[in-house]
Amino acid sequence: MDKTNFNPVVAMSFILLLISKSTFASDWKYLTSQDIGDGNEIDWFVDLSSITKDGDLRRDKEKAMFEPFSRKGLNANSKKWERKWITTNTYDCQRMLVRSESMTVYYYDGTRWEDNETSYPSGWHMIADESTIWGRVLKIVCGSK
Repeated sequence: MDKTNFNPVVAMSFILLLISKSTFASDWKYLTSQDIGDGNEIDWFVDLSSITKDGDLRRDKEKAMFEPFSRKGLNANSKKWERKWITTNTYDCQRMLVRSESMTVYYYDGTRWEDNETSYPSGWHMIADESTIWGRVLKIVCGSK
């Protein structure tokens, strides 16, 4: 190897790029599809790489994907078509509770709406049934206490 062509700045940039790619990678696990009553479905996912633990609490990111042009936004976004939601949720494994910390809605026109201050965190909700979306996620994130 000709050492005159070695550029330490380029080498370091390449190493940082490799590290950042692996650090921010997602591992979305498919949970289920849910019929929303109008012939369209929502696909639900949990990001296994986002799960963090703090005692009995687990925090994760979840995603809902909508069929193209099947769901309109709300309020000021009512003329836009929703593509997906990404939410951050916290689960209490001991008491079987969940609360939402933040939500971002992505639209097909490339815009997004974030709510992490006005409505969040939400209050705690009881998870009564493991067959619900939150119940399925609870089983995954709390499975390895």
